[in-house]
Amino acid sequence: MKRLHSARPSEVQSLSSFSPRLVGGSSERRLTATLMMSETASQRLLGVLARGGTDFRLSAADGSLMLRLRLAVSTTTAAEEHIKDRVFVDWSRSTVSNESNRVRLSRTELRLLEALLRANGATVTRLQLIERVWAGSALRRSERENALTVYICTLRKRLSAIGLRNALHTVRRMGYRLVL
Repeated sequence: MKRLHSARPSEVQSLSSFSPRLVGGSSERRLTATLMMSETASQRLLGVLARGGTDFRLSAADGSLMLRLRLAVSTTTAAEEHIKDRVFVDWSRSTVSNESNRVRLSRTELRLLEALLRANGATVTRLQLIERVWAGSALRRSERENALTVYICTLRKRLSAIGLRNALHTVRRMGYRLVL
């Protein structure tokens, strides 16, 4: 990582990570990097953002490095959602926590948990879960049903690990329901 020559080490700060798209041929790739800049440059960048600007140039005092950024800032909703009592889901980090216990979920487990949470304790059929979690999937129906069984099992284990052992119920010949 190259720091700007004009900044003293105590003035250089990490603004944040960014992921520019690299377009090459028919595929897109993402590069994650950390942008290091002086406090003065950080303030200029924040000023550009506050005015709604999208272009920003950053250069070293000696001209050895020049970086042109096109900024895109999007708004998001709160990443952490309070579910009940001391149960929280952090959608951005793919975690669920109960009191001080926290586990990370896979994307599929997170989609499955979301479908069960949105039902507010009502039974969700296997077909509804499959359609919600594997929408547009190329998997055959039998493969999706097998995958659902496996992911229900892993979600139960993860919920059990944070003290929610009996939260996920099987409703025979119907589906599943989440009771928190």
